[in-house]
Amino acid sequence: AMQPGALETTVEFKGEKANFFLRYISRGGKNVGIGPMDIVTPTVLHLQPVSADQFVGYDLASGHTVLLKFDRDERTFEVTGLRFQRNGKPIIAVRKQK
Repeated sequence: AMQPGALETTVEFKGEKANFFLRYISRGGKNVGIGPMDIVTPTVLHLQPVSADQFVGYDLASGHTVLLKFDRDERTFEVTGLRFQRNGKPIIAVRKQK
């Protein structure tokens, strides 16, 4: 369930054979939840790729540009983090090491 006062972002990854949805929840500029999403909600913001790991979109409701960037390990290309920036304010989620 959505937490009061939190911002929830849903990202759809379209694959060749299936799609994957990721839900990212933040409150006060801090990550409070990230993970896969089973139930699909309508996508409001469409992001376009500008590089191999960076996507950009425009939020008509707020008039702000939105940037989504995946941090990757330069050696293994494994995703190590996710950066979401709206209105110049970044929200960063870092993958925990096992």
